[in-house]
Amino acid sequence: MCNKIVDLSVSRRTLMKGGAAAAAVAAAPAIHNWAFAEQIQKLEKEGWTKHPVACTMCGAYCGILAMRKEGEPISEKTVRIFPNPGHPQRGYCGRSAAAMWVWNHPLRLRKPLKRIGEKGEGQFKEVT
Repeated sequence: MCNKIVDLSVSRRTLMKGGAAAAAVAAAPAIHNWAFAEQIQKLEKEGWTKHPVACTMCGAYCGILAMRKEGEPISEKTVRIFPNPGHPQRGYCGRSAAAMWVWNHPLRLRKPLKRIGEKGEGQFKEVT
């Protein structure tokens, strides 16, 4: 057992500094989302429409906005993904940021496949 007495007193100045630092850390995500909201409004004025969706890359179902340029074919240049500032679970982690990459990946399965050879041979045919 320790016989040493520890002084846990905190000065008012130190307490105020800690409170200011905590407030800055708490406000940082709001500043980040404010910048996204500003960019979303700018795109809406340019003819983009927003579609609020939930990211399904994991179980958190974070709120994201899929923005689409009206009158253009769907491609990487006409669809943009943003965190949804109006959703309680605003998210924009690496998973949702990679949504366009996953959507356009050349190895992505686009139709169901049925194995036609022995297991492990890698022979498949498309089925409806």
